[in-house]
Amino acid sequence: MRVRLNAFLISIMITVLIFTSIAGIGTAQSSIPKPSVPEFTVKLVSYPYDVPPTTTTTVDPYTGKETVTTQPGYHVENKSIELIIKNQPVTPHTDAEGHMINLYYNVRVKGHFEDPWRELYSIDELMREERGAHKQGPVQSSFEYTVISCSADYPDDGEVDFQVQALAGYYTEWWPALGGPVKWYFTGQTSDWSNTQTIRMSDGTVSVSTSPNPTESPTATPSQEPAVIKDQTGAQSAVTQSGIDWTEISLFAALGVIVALLAVIALVHRNRKRGSRSDLLSAKYTNRR
Repeated sequence: MRVRLNAFLISIMITVLIFTSIAGIGTAQSSIPKPSVPEFTVKLVSYPYDVPPTTTTTVDPYTGKETVTTQPGYHVENKSIELIIKNQPVTPHTDAEGHMINLYYNVRVKGHFEDPWRELYSIDELMREERGAHKQGPVQSSFEYTVISCSADYPDDGEVDFQVQALAGYYTEWWPALGGPVKWYFTGQTSDWSNTQTIRMSDGTVSVSTSPNPTESPTATPSQEPAVIKDQTGAQSAVTQSGIDWTEISLFAALGVIVALLAVIALVHRNRKRGSRSDLLSAKYTNRR
């Protein structure tokens, strides 16, 4: 009976701890205001440069003969796609638990003639691992604009769609069981996705759309020099999926712990009953002898 009582008390304590953690997460999320839908423009930029020719001379160690090799120079277009995001009036601050609250951005991209979006900074940990997306979204710069630079590795006659999302909150590290890699978990609020801006790779023409039929719009230029955040992995790096609902997962985990503990209690109780029966039969057999 004492074993059953101890196991029951342990299950109650674990359940209380789990639900307290869940309530803490919900409170932290509700205390962070939801960010506005980002305003942004997209443009095709080029920073060309020339690589000069190089000449190398090698000497055969056995004959002493010199060989001169000349590599011709070449021109590099060095194109990229820049997303110029108008910053929101969010001041970074530390909450009561010591977390730095800040504004981050997420970007998703797709070919103009396809349906599924691909996220560059997904808050879904599973998608980041499977598709190689960045672990954290770029933080809002201290300037008037934040600029995210993406790869321009698309067909010259292609058209690419972009959308931007704002995330207000913080990232925390956590370590899974069995020595797995470090995970990143985002706590906070996310905005809705922005309108769609489509860029034509042939001439950099941009069209803005909130419906299936985009309308062409001139590209705005920021009034001051923004900070540029480079995306070295390219714009086709991650497949989007709806984010993980950590509250639901925690609830299921709590239920799983409770069920497991109840099963242990039942097993212990069953074994004790079997042990009692065995002792009783042994005693009867001894008395008969």
